[in-house]
Amino acid sequence: MCKELTVEKGYFALHSDELSNLMYDIQFYLLSRGSKLKNEEEFLKRYPELIVFGDGTFRTGGYAPDFVSDWIANKMAKNQIIRKGFLGGLYFSDEYLARFLDNETIRTSR
Repeated sequence: MCKELTVEKGYFALHSDELSNLMYDIQFYLLSRGSKLKNEEEFLKRYPELIVFGDGTFRTGGYAPDFVSDWIANKMAKNQIIRKGFLGGLYFSDEYLARFLDNETIRTSR
């Protein structure tokens, strides 16, 4: 998927296009599965760990905060990302998680 995004744009960068939104979904899923995210602010604060300042070979060195904050605001407005319980944190809704995990692009990416 990252290769497809890079070929499509001519460089690797996440913006507000369909493939970028799918990458934001993947990043949120990985971060929310590995640790509790109390709220949107915490996700936005921790987001750079995922792709900007990573300690591996896969990193961008920068990002556009507005695209990420618009993405999470949109997901929450559509109830695709929800708060579970009073202190439960942020997660994909059960319905959206099922669609996300069944996404053909994710399952066939190489």
